[in-house]
Amino acid sequence: MNKINQPELLKNAYSSLNSVFNTINIYEEPMSFRDTIESKVLLYLKSDENISLLWSALRHAAAFMGEHLIYASTLWSNLGKGFEKFEYFLLDIAEIEYFEIEKTGAFEAIRSIPNAYYSTSGSWGVYDSDEGYFLVGGTREFLSILCSYYPFCETDLDDFTNYWLNLVGNNEPALKHYKLMLDAILVEKDSTIYLNNFLF
Repeated sequence: MNKINQPELLKNAYSSLNSVFNTINIYEEPMSFRDTIESKVLLYLKSDENISLLWSALRHAAAFMGEHLIYASTLWSNLGKGFEKFEYFLLDIAEIEYFEIEKTGAFEAIRSIPNAYYSTSGSWGVYDSDEGYFLVGGTREFLSILCSYYPFCETDLDDFTNYWLNLVGNNEPALKHYKLMLDAILVEKDSTIYLNNFLF
């Protein structure tokens, strides 16, 4: 894993991130994908086993696309100042499960803060939230390969929605935020109709 500092390489990493995602301040608006990203899915990583399965599935999907080096970015600092202000790393896809960042002189795992992992070509990306879910977007082929190795693609959205609604109850701002996120990832479902199935 290498932190990217060279201006030209930073420009390439920023361009790739910007090709996949279009949200800058993730604490004011939900993370969302560019319209050019064909397929999207929410994954609810409710156990260490699920997380390991996802990393394995992601490695297979990236390798199938011919990608062995990917970008990673921490999304917790300089929020609201633009993608170019985030930190950027280049890592081998095999390292993704062990991604760490050096902070205050010590290495500290960053599973507890939001991160993004994404293709160097800008064709797919993974948003690793700090709220227990991942958003994955990419080509139909990429998602098809990933979901063939991760068996919960079709059930995780319902499972996380149940968990989230039980957690927030009738908190209107939280519900509005979640609906906006659903609007960004649901391709064939209406978010209002989908949520109503859980609320009523």
